[in-house]
Amino acid sequence: SCGVDLTRLFLVGASNGTTSALDYAVAHDEELPDVTRMVWPSPGTYTETQHAIDDHLMQLASMRILLIHPESEDYAERFLDPQPAGWDILALEGGAHGTRNFDDGALEAQQLGAIVEFLTP
Repeated sequence: SCGVDLTRLFLVGASNGTTSALDYAVAHDEELPDVTRMVWPSPGTYTETQHAIDDHLMQLASMRILLIHPESEDYAERFLDPQPAGWDILALEGGAHGTRNFDDGALEAQQLGAIVEFLTP
């Protein structure tokens, strides 16, 4: 009744929240909706604490993922070669970890602009 479209489930998880988003995407109960897109500000090795991305690439290839990271954190760069289709990677020059980019006007605008563009059908 609230107009939710469960065929377009988007998950956003920043920093360690990327772990929860990935866990749901690859291991949710089959009665729950599938993920179509994810936004990961500041993913890192902790993202794969419970599920290795390489073990689920076929499943993850069916969704779009936006990885946003400060240039000082290079974990997301491992997906550049080859970059899975539908995955976008944004390195923020002078960016900070996690949600801290929302505390800086210019970085906030850059990050929000990328997220809005990514989530727009």
